Amino acid sequence: MVRHPKIVQIMALSYLKKSILMVSEYIKGSNLNKLIFADAHEKEVLTIKSCEKMNLAKQLCQVVAY
Repeated sequence: MVRHPKIVQIMALSYLKKSILMVSEYIKGSNLNKLIFADAHEKEVLTIKSCEKMNLAKQLCQVVAY
């Protein structure tokens, strides 16, 4: 198992018929759902540009594929 301070540790995976559930270690702050899908009008939410959201989603897919 590889441990690195900048990489989230995956604790468990569960494969269901129509979805995959992933449990990771707790990280203080916002979550990826809010970061990727937040509107610019929402208060107290960190928003990023659309191109950055696409890059983040691509990286997440690469991690899961690995």
